[in-house]
Amino acid sequence: MPAWAQVSGGPLRPDEVQDLSAYIVNFRDTAVQMSPKDVNQQFKAPTEGGGSAAAAGTKLNVSGKAVGTNADAKALAANDALKGGDAKAGEAKYTAAGCAGCHVAGVVAPVTAGTFTRIQDERLKDPKNQGKSAEEYIAESIIHPNVYVSPNFAPSVMPQDFGNKLDVQDIKDLIAFLESQK
Repeated sequence: MPAWAQVSGGPLRPDEVQDLSAYIVNFRDTAVQMSPKDVNQQFKAPTEGGGSAAAAGTKLNVSGKAVGTNADAKALAANDALKGGDAKAGEAKYTAAGCAGCHVAGVVAPVTAGTFTRIQDERLKDPKNQGKSAEEYIAESIIHPNVYVSPNFAPSVMPQDFGNKLDVQDIKDLIAFLESQK
């Protein structure tokens, strides 16, 4: 997914991302039916993987063995297997995957800042997430984003195919980065 926000290497200022996000949310039914060919694209099409120049050298799925979209987050999290990631590498992967494009303004998706605190103080206390660890919750949110949709946000906005793009190390690194967002 290409980055939209300048903080992620995209062309839009934060206020422009908010305006665009509000437009999409308010006109989602129409916007979802449109294809890229229906939109006047005056900018060069992003390269595969999107992201900023700073993250251009960051590769996702280094091992070549994606976890898959059918991956079981509980099984992945078993025995603390999702702990010990590299937060700095996770931040680079977060940028390279274009995550900040939607998570920067808090209109389309929850903002990145405060993620881990919200997970501990709110998300894991929700009965739908009872018994999950923070790592399992984050992995599930990445691989199966519609299992639990954060309050006040729409389902199916987050790409549903990250399981086919990320390996276990990618997920561990992303978890470490998100856990640093308190």
